[in-house]
Amino acid sequence: MTMEPSGTGRMVLSLAVIALLALAVWLTMEPGKFEYFTWVVLGFFASRVVLLRLRARYSESGAPVERKQEG
Repeated sequence: MTMEPSGTGRMVLSLAVIALLALAVWLTMEPGKFEYFTWVVLGFFASRVVLLRLRARYSESGAPVERKQEG
């Protein structure tokens, strides 16, 4: 797990932070429109992280990019 832009380290770390924020929202906020808005924002960021990670696997032509093996 590396912290390079194309590595999985950044994705795992950012999804872990989003999960911690979601846990904080669930435990601390009262149900209502602000809680729902917060869920939507966190979901947006989580989906953006995953989609950008999937996008980094492909070149501009759409073909899969060859990745170097770690270790």
